[in-house]
Amino acid sequence: MLLHSVFPFFTNAYWFVDAYIILMLLLPYLNKVIVSFLRASLIYLIILLVLLGNVMCQLGNTAFATNSTFGYILPAYFIGAYLKKYECHVRHPYIKALALYIIVIVCAGVSYKYFAGLRANFFTDGPFQTIIATLIFIGVINQKAYHSKVINLFAKTVFAAYLITDNDYLRSTVWSFFSFRSVTELWKINLLGIPSVILLLILVFVIDQIRIYVFRKISVSSLISTCIDRTFQLIRNVG
Repeated sequence: MLLHSVFPFFTNAYWFVDAYIILMLLLPYLNKVIVSFLRASLIYLIILLVLLGNVMCQLGNTAFATNSTFGYILPAYFIGAYLKKYECHVRHPYIKALALYIIVIVCAGVSYKYFAGLRANFFTDGPFQTIIATLIFIGVINQKAYHSKVINLFAKTVFAAYLITDNDYLRSTVWSFFSFRSVTELWKINLLGIPSVILLLILVFVIDQIRIYVFRKISVSSLISTCIDRTFQLIRNVG
C-alpha cells in the first residue's frame, strides 16, 4: 500500500495516471491516424470507440474497456482531436448538456426506484456522459478566450485532488463523508453532490497550497535534481 501511495503510476493504484501515460506513449501513432483519416472515417472510428469503450462496458462486456482503463478514455481523445481538426458548432450546447443531464438523472432514478438499479450505470457512467462532456467542451472552445487567475490557480489543484481522494490510505476516509448513505432519493444526492465536490476541491486546494509552500521552503526540486545528477554521475563513473 505504501508503494502504491508513493508511486502513482505503474502500480495500478491510480488508473487514470497509468492510462494517461499509455496515451502519451501512443500519441505519435494515434495522431498519424487522425491526420490520415478522412472525416467520415474518423467519425466512424469515434462511434466504434464509444460503442466499445463506453457502451459495451456499461452493458457488462469488459473485453475492450472498464470504467478505469485506457480504453475508457480513448474515445475522449479522438473526440477532442476531431473537434480540433473540424469546426463543430452546436446551438446552445450548455442548455442541451443540462437538459440531457436532467434526463439521465430521471432515467437513473427510475431504474433505482422500479428496477433495483438495473443498468443505472448505463445512464450515469456510459455514453450519455460522453455526450454531455462533448457538449460542454464544444461550448468552451467556441466561446471567446479569456484569462482567469482564479481558474488557473484551482486548475493546478485538480490533479492533486485526484491523488488525494484516490489514495489508498485516504480513499475510504475521504469518501465516507460524501457517501450520502442516509439519503435515499437520487435527486437529493445529485443536489448535494455538486456543492460537496466544490467543498472537497477547496479543501484539497488548501492542502496542496500548504504542500507547495513546504516544498519551496525545503527546496524539494533542488534536492531531486541533485539526486538525479549524482545518480547519473555514479553510473558514468561505474561505466
